[in-house]
Amino acid sequence: MLQEAPSVYWSREMHGGELGNRRAGVVWHTQGSGKSFSMLFFAARVVRHPAMQNPTLVVLTDRNDLDDQLFGQFQRCADILGQTPVQASGREHLRELLNRASGGVVFTTIHKFMPEKGDPTSPRLRGTGAMPELSARQNIVVIADEAHRSQYGFGGKVN
Repeated sequence: MLQEAPSVYWSREMHGGELGNRRAGVVWHTQGSGKSFSMLFFAARVVRHPAMQNPTLVVLTDRNDLDDQLFGQFQRCADILGQTPVQASGREHLRELLNRASGGVVFTTIHKFMPEKGDPTSPRLRGTGAMPELSARQNIVVIADEAHRSQYGFGGKVN
């Protein structure tokens, strides 16, 4: 049992983790517990950490209203991040935002990762079953909120 609030516990260095070992964690919050602020403070720490070498953060949600809500929160607190967040307007815009040398805070829904119908890079058209690589960089951090809902319907089609 934790003696501290979860947001305090996980915002420090993860227990047992070593630099570069690619370990990650899951943070669970109840409704109204400050999840948006926890995500914002985590993002601010990640973008400033020297080992991350100016990462790109992708904040991923499963629906537009949540994407808009989180984007608004991060936008109002841009000084904490040291940069202005950007909301991907569509699939092509998302690809452009991820095809950068470094930096950036990108908001998107999971649906924008699905290739357009008729797209020659589509796994169905190429017969490989693999999604096209959007970036070869090692310092892109994905923060997902409510993404478990995508496992129904659309998620089954992605897999």
